[in-house]
Amino acid sequence: MADFALPHSTTAFEAARHGTVVAANDVLSVKKDLSIETLRGVAITLMVLSHVVGDDSTRGLHVDDDSLLRYLCFSTQHLRMPLFTVISGFVYAMRPVEWSSAHRFMQGKARRLLLPLLTVATVQYLFQNATPGANHHGSFGDVWRIYVFSYDQFWFLQALFSVFLLTVFLEGYELLSTEIRWLGCLTGAALISHFTPGTDVFSLGGFLYLLPYFLLGSGLQRYHDLFLRRPVLWGAGALLFCGVLVQQAAWFLGMSISLAQTSWLGMCIGMGGAVILFAIHPSSTTLARLGNYSFVIYLFHVFATGGSRIILQRCGISNVLVLLAAGLGLGLCLPIVVEHIAARYPLLGALLLGRRVATNKPSAALRVPMAKPE
Repeated sequence: MADFALPHSTTAFEAARHGTVVAANDVLSVKKDLSIETLRGVAITLMVLSHVVGDDSTRGLHVDDDSLLRYLCFSTQHLRMPLFTVISGFVYAMRPVEWSSAHRFMQGKARRLLLPLLTVATVQYLFQNATPGANHHGSFGDVWRIYVFSYDQFWFLQALFSVFLLTVFLEGYELLSTEIRWLGCLTGAALISHFTPGTDVFSLGGFLYLLPYFLLGSGLQRYHDLFLRRPVLWGAGALLFCGVLVQQAAWFLGMSISLAQTSWLGMCIGMGGAVILFAIHPSSTTLARLGNYSFVIYLFHVFATGGSRIILQRCGISNVLVLLAAGLGLGLCLPIVVEHIAARYPLLGALLLGRRVATNKPSAALRVPMAKPE
């Protein structure tokens, strides 16, 4: 942990921070930090694996509740989505929004998050209801509910949009502008997340679940010197160790303790684990490549995981390891094909992935003010 170092903004981002003029090519050539993309790759792989296996013995591969696969998913359940969200907060804080550009900022987030909710979620809902053997079935007349309430993996889009909306106000009132204020917001978010009952309406329960992790990620970027301090690192390690120890006792010894997402146990593992993973600073080219495609994988993996399982079972293949390998492999790879297809058709990329339709841009120089984040 002595070599802990958080990734910093690139030269182009630093120029943007001061409102200086940089060449357009310099902005376009900015490379994502390898360790951040590696962590994204870890999170998306664990998430797809958990969806292939299923939440319980009635979903996914229908494996027994005491199986090794179920144990693996159980052991990583408090790390998958928290890690995703911490990374989101970390990347956001590289170019935080200013009040003067809040409207444009939220327009971009609505395009990026809510447009895929309207398109991809609708296609998935119709696909699941029309496909025999799918784990989810509902009435076609109830399709409107997927936009208002939590639905499969798309709850994350609703919840994250609400997180960004609140963050705009936190930035506007400068509640994240100092370590003390940020720490106060983080503590308050954790307390509210733990004690406030969740609701499925626009995934407000998910919003409360994600908020502390997003703020933690923001702090990792803004106040990275704080996380260089040995007591903080030892404290994060202790939280992780104790959390995992209790979690394993619950599995092996049947200890009665809350395993809810917003439980203190979940926060100890999620927050402690995220800080330690950032401290380790892992790097893997393969995982980083997956991390680059994490958004499209998150949106489309269900088509591949569920589809492969149904097709193979109809062909008489029931071996769990074969179904697992096919589901995980296709769940990670087929969405990448969708990404490349969408890249060739801008309108398709806009509808399915929330991308901005390309417009003619000046070729000389580009001013990148902090007041206008992506």
